[in-house]
Amino acid sequence: MVLKKLPEKWYIIRDEDNYKVLNKWNNETYPNTIKASQEYTAYFYSDKDYKMELLDGYTLITFGDFIIHVLDKNTESLIQNYDYLIPLFKTLNIK
Repeated sequence: MVLKKLPEKWYIIRDEDNYKVLNKWNNETYPNTIKASQEYTAYFYSDKDYKMELLDGYTLITFGDFIIHVLDKNTESLIQNYDYLIPLFKTLNIK
């Protein structure tokens, strides 16, 4: 279920399915920091550069929430493009 509004402080987990999108966003949002370029697990935060550790006080969001609310992609385009569901299907072992 997609959130209507993001929590004030959120995080998303980088994985092999979303790393290209998250790395690009992080590098554009925090241009003066070490560039995100890997696909291994890391945590991307609403108000700071990515970290290798999970910080307290943040709420996990889904990649779908990230696409809609952070990248501000139109919901209509998501309905036609189901790529955002791939991580969910892999997690649930649906082929």
